[in-house]
Amino acid sequence: MPEHSPRVGEYCRRNLENSKSCLLEYFTAEESLKGISSDDAQAYRLWLADSKGFAQATIAQHVKKTKQFFLAALKVGVVDKSPFSEVLMVERSIELNIETPTNAGERYAWGQSPRKTLRLSLAKSMT
Repeated sequence: MPEHSPRVGEYCRRNLENSKSCLLEYFTAEESLKGISSDDAQAYRLWLADSKGFAQATIAQHVKKTKQFFLAALKVGVVDKSPFSEVLMVERSIELNIETPTNAGERYAWGQSPRKTLRLSLAKSMT
């Protein structure tokens, strides 16, 4: 029987190994999977950004692989719930400069705009 599944390509295997390495660096090998909480999972995502300095796309890749890992653990009964089920792959707090005649230059987080339909001027933010 081969050591690895023949359906897993070289790049996929390398990405899985990288994610495994990060998981084992943050969570010790002696730590129980059942002992990892949702707060621990959120902290892991922040650690990837702050301590490892990974870009959002790389963080998203690691979180995606970790979610797959915990989903597999859930299916075989190793864990009762995935602590990563609510961890976002991509940070969603995007700030926008919204300019309307009544609120020129005010800043809002995505989804917190006082109006539903807004015209955004990207040209100003790119200069």
